[in-house]
Amino acid sequence: RAFRHVCLDYLMAEPDNVAVDLCTQQFTNSDNLTERMAALNALVHHDGQHRDEALQTFYQQGEGQPLVRDRWFQLQAQSRIPGVVDRVRSLLKHEEFHWQNPNRVRSLIGSFCTLNLPAFHQASGEGYALLVDVVMALDPINPQTASRMVEPLTHWQQYDVKRAESMQQALRQLQQQPLSKGVYEVVSKSLEAS
Repeated sequence: RAFRHVCLDYLMAEPDNVAVDLCTQQFTNSDNLTERMAALNALVHHDGQHRDEALQTFYQQGEGQPLVRDRWFQLQAQSRIPGVVDRVRSLLKHEEFHWQNPNRVRSLIGSFCTLNLPAFHQASGEGYALLVDVVMALDPINPQTASRMVEPLTHWQQYDVKRAESMQQALRQLQQQPLSKGVYEVVSKSLEAS
């Protein structure tokens, strides 16, 4: 089973119609969640009707199951398709996204910032701007989760000059806001190292 999932991932790295059909068939026909998730994990990186339909099916079948809902948000946050930052922003407004639910926040924002590094660290700085907006919205509701969410920005020393400067700028933008003590400490300590 694991070998089949690896093969599916390889096929979907440069997908053609055959690979997409195989992935879709596995998602549709499998009788267990492990196989369905493997197919969906591969499909989320391929923009198109098959992806959208599989995500919609997964969403509908997860009714009343918070962990499945969290996974639905996570899968979309990890997607490598263009425009994922806009997609994450739109999911922040989804009826099933709740700022008061730390698991939901981590599923969407935590996954985006830590598991989708190309999108989070894109040269435009859109990923950093998204995280700043999230931390500012989340801090008054749940300061503890907000202080954890800001951490990806604190690793700016590990990146090239342009990205490091953008990350520091995002931290400075946060520092100028009325923040909780925990978030302020994380932001300030990171900037002290510059």
